[in-house]
Amino acid sequence: MNVIPSTGISFGFTANDIVSNSAALVGSVAGFILLAMALMFAPKLVGFIKGVFSRGSRG
Repeated sequence: MNVIPSTGISFGFTANDIVSNSAALVGSVAGFILLAMALMFAPKLVGFIKGVFSRGSRG
């Protein structure tokens, strides 16, 4: 006994459609995630560079 019959049902989309749409969604969100990570990391990097140059100029 099959719960889902193998013939006669059409959902209007295929597995390939789901995968390609998921990849497009991840691709559009990835830019915002990278931007957020850059905004969190940039102050630490600037502080590190300032620290290196201020220590280097003292002696």
